Amino acid sequence: MQLVMRKFVPGAMLAAVLIVAGAAPAQMRGGSPGGAMGGMQQQSPQAGMPGMQPGMNAMQNSEQMNFIGNMRRNMKAETELSKIAEKNSQNDGVKKFAQQIINEDRQADTELSSRMSANGMNQGMMASPEIPKETKKAEKDMKKMSGPQFDANYLGQLNAYLKNDQQLTQQAVASNDMQSMQDTVMRLRSQADQREQQLAQLAKAENFKMQ
Repeated sequence: MQLVMRKFVPGAMLAAVLIVAGAAPAQMRGGSPGGAMGGMQQQSPQAGMPGMQPGMNAMQNSEQMNFIGNMRRNMKAETELSKIAEKNSQNDGVKKFAQQIINEDRQADTELSSRMSANGMNQGMMASPEIPKETKKAEKDMKKMSGPQFDANYLGQLNAYLKNDQQLTQQAVASNDMQSMQDTVMRLRSQADQREQQLAQLAKAENFKMQ
């Protein structure tokens, strides 16, 4: 039996919230930063303001802070969704994948914090973009679910964030302003690709159709 994910918050809709078409690529080319990478609006730091590393130009610092902020937003959402999965899923494969997401995101957050300190960024002055209201609604609804219905919705929500992780890291790899973080970016890029493959394999094995 094929289980279709209920459409209260489709993954495609959430992905559209996370990504504003055309905004991020222009910013990564070095244009005026009208919004954060991933299309989420956040204030860009200006030269001389707290959070700026002496010697770094405003654009380079802005790109790095935007990348870290958006990745942290995604990791927070992925972790919160996965904690619900640990409690509500009855599928061993889904629960194992959820625990992997939690552990990896904890490690990645520590790495990003270390990178910020190494680059002289003031972590106390940096706020990540808000988790979209679509995700918060999905979390509320999913707490009432269990079994295959929950699993299909969890994987659908998580899929939108993993795809956004791929997009953010791909853009960062191509940005000259992210060169000082390339080792971290490349590791996160590889992790994002691996996760997406694992999710697709899990959904196929359990015959979940995500929309």
